[in-house]
Order: sequence, then structure tokens, then C-alpha cells
Amino acid sequence: MDVSKYWRERGLTYFQELNEQPSYQKKRLIQQENFLLSHISNFKFKSILEIGCGSGRYTKILSTKFKPEAYLAVDISKEQIEKAREYVNDDKIEFICTEIQNLKLDMKFDLVFAGETLMHINFDEIEDVIQKMISYSKDKIISMDWYDEDNIGCIGLDYCFMHDYRALFIKNNVKEFTMNKIPLSLKLKVINRYALLRKRVGIEQQGMTFVSV
Repeated sequence: MDVSKYWRERGLTYFQELNEQPSYQKKRLIQQENFLLSHISNFKFKSILEIGCGSGRYTKILSTKFKPEAYLAVDISKEQIEKAREYVNDDKIEFICTEIQNLKLDMKFDLVFAGETLMHINFDEIEDVIQKMISYSKDKIISMDWYDEDNIGCIGLDYCFMHDYRALFIKNNVKEFTMNKIPLSLKLKVINRYALLRKRVGIEQQGMTFVSV
């Protein structure tokens, strides 16, 4: 099964999955959100392009925080788009159902954002996607993804591809690149260690890329 087909099909149930996941995973997401906001609170973004908006978790956070004049949210799943539109409940936000690979726009945005999206792009497509994100950005690109230097080039569960984001962005001549690892709380570290000892899937290390174009 190709990645696009996988996510179109999983999009049918993903909103329910998100709400039914264990409490420790929900806490991880909250930590992720707080980490992002702590790094961008001093910025002003009048226009935002969100790649892979899913059911609108970050759409609501970013639109509420920055109140941009223009917000375009894109996702591959029409079911996710419908959930996001309902969850965010803001007529000023435009939603488009498409793959980033097929997205064609004639405008640029102050912020291009992708939350846990780039890690689901195939190795042979990721550079084209990053080039497209750069082409749509006036200023900043931020992405939140699974990231572990020791596993670059590996593929995890649910079509998670470990990309070398630093090399990919620097190759495409961005002005600034920073990778910030998102710390786990002590409780989540203990849960993660326990899961790994039992040879179960632990909590993936997350990183936030911060790029100036």
C-alpha cells in the first residue's frame, strides 16, 4: 500500500483514534503544543499555510494565537478536513483537500507549518515537498516530527520516515535552520523506559524544526 492511500484510509478513523489514545499520549501532545507556543509567542504571522492539518488540532491553536488575515489548511483526507472545519469553526480559514505534492498556489505565507506531517512523506518525495514549502514561505517554516539522529534513514510504524531535515533544508539554501528536541516529562520518560523494557513501542522522540527562508 502506498503512503497516500494509507493516510486517506486511516483518515476515516483518525479523529476517533486521537480521542481514544492513552492519557500519557495525550499529555505528550499537550507538551508538544506548549513547546511550540513557547518558541513562537513573540512572532506575528498575518498569513499561515498549514500542511497536513488533520482534524484541526494545530489549526485552532495557531488561528487563535495569531488571528491571521489569511489561513489556508491542507490535508489529504476529506474526512479529516470535515472534522477540522467543524472543530475549528472559523469561516475565515480555507480548507483544501489535497496532497502537498499536488498543491499549486500563487501566494506566499508568513508561516508555513506542518505538524507530524513531513515524517509521513516518502524518502523519494521529501526534498520536493520541502522545496515547495520553501517556495510558499515569506519568512518562517516550522514542523513538528519524529526525530532521532541515530535512526535517520529508518522507517517506523505507520509509515513514519526518519528524514535528515538539517541536510535537506540547508541544501536548499535557507538562511537559518534549528532543530529543537521536544523534552519528555519525567513521568513520560518512565513510561517510555517501561515500554521499551517490555519490548513494546515507546514514545517517539519529537523534534521541532525552525527555519528562516
